[in-house]
Amino acid sequence: METLTLVLAIIEVALSVFLVGTIIFQSGKSQNLGAITGAADSLMNNKNKSTTWDARLSRLTAVAGALFMIIAFVISIIG
Repeated sequence: METLTLVLAIIEVALSVFLVGTIIFQSGKSQNLGAITGAADSLMNNKNKSTTWDARLSRLTAVAGALFMIIAFVISIIG
């Protein structure tokens, strides 16, 4: 059991680093407020790329967060 706990703890640390990275690289929700101040044309040119990139990062963050919670729960039950 100690080996399994150690492996899960290593995966947990790797997931936490990955979660921090995905959260940092996401654009803020207030970034789209630039259209109010007159920067609407710059947002329209690059809108599709940022939307798909943000959607992928958001999905990756959700999956990594769910895995993080599941592994933490399993570690707490085993340990």
